[in-house]
Formats: sequence, C-alpha cells, structure tokens
Amino acid sequence: MCDMLMENEDASSDEIVKLMTDFGHNVANVNPADYDTREIAKTTVDVMSSARPWTFQYCSEYGWFQVPSQEHVMRSTMLESSFWYDMCQRSFGEGMPKEPKAEQTTIDQGGWDIAVPNVFFANGVEDPWKWATQMKSNESLN
Repeated sequence: MCDMLMENEDASSDEIVKLMTDFGHNVANVNPADYDTREIAKTTVDVMSSARPWTFQYCSEYGWFQVPSQEHVMRSTMLESSFWYDMCQRSFGEGMPKEPKAEQTTIDQGGWDIAVPNVFFANGVEDPWKWATQMKSNESLN
C-alpha cells in the first residue's frame, strides 16, 4: 500500500480515496460500506454483509472497540471509546445501551474458563481481537 501511495503522490484527495477503496476491495477484501454508519443503520437484509449484525453484537454485548493503544498507537487517537459509543447510537438509535453488557456476556459464554471442544482461536500478531479471546490451550480438550 505504501508503494501505491508513493506512486500516486500527486493524486487528488478524491483519487486517493478511490485508490484506497479499490485496495480495500481487491487486496484486503474489505467493503467500505461495512464501516459506514448510514449503511449499518439500514434494516434491509443483505446476505453478503455481516456489518450490521456484527456491529450490533459488539455494540450491545462485547464492547470490543478498536481503541488506539496508549503505548504503540496504530490507530487514530480519535477512535477512543466515546467515538464507538456515538457510532453505536448513530447505527442503532437511542435504544442502544450507552455501554455494552460485556461482563454479563462474558459470564453467559463461559468466561475465561471456557471449556468446549472443536474451537480454534487464531490470535494473529496484528489481530485487534486477540486480547478478547482465549490465549492458552486447554490440553484436556485436545
């Protein structure tokens, strides 16, 4: 991506947006509409998009908001918790709780002592969800 941007350093901001959108679609398989609260707010069922149900789940249950690290900032500092709370309100309306019920969801789903067979947690190095998953293997389930 850096090479692509360097090759287009004289491009207009609209051209850069198109380049990044094309990169998202063609290389990273990301649909920008999956991050657009206007699209997420729509209640029309789209079997090709998981944006609305996944966003509802992390807004109401998990609270796995991708806030920037205090130590190694890789995301905009504007993406603090209040940004995500506001985004949830814009996407789902006033009925959305101010904060997700993360503690209750953790209890309901087995907490940190989850003991189920046939579940694989990938936990990639750059995976932003890594810290919200099981980090140690339970040998008795293997």
